Amino acid sequence: MRPLTLEVSGERFVVTQRPDTPWVYDFAWVSGPDPAYGFTSSGPRDRPRPSDAALAEEAEAFLQQVDRATGHLRDTATDEG
Repeated sequence: MRPLTLEVSGERFVVTQRPDTPWVYDFAWVSGPDPAYGFTSSGPRDRPRPSDAALAEEAEAFLQQVDRATGHLRDTATDEG
C-alpha cells in the first residue's frame, strides 16, 4: 500500500502499511501539535486491507481520546470532561 493521506475531523493523517508486517498500519498525525505523535493499528495476520473508510474510523476514534491542545492522549484517570 502506498502512503494514504486521510482528512478526519479537520486533521490530517498519513497512513502507511509496514512492509515486514503487512497487517500493521502506522498513522502519522501530520497536522497535530506534536509532529512525532500518532498511533499504530494492527489485526490478525490474515486480515484483508481495511477500506479507507475503516482507516478513517480508526483515526476518528484516536482523535476522540486526544487532548487537541497537547496532541497527546488525555489522562483518563483525572479527566473530568
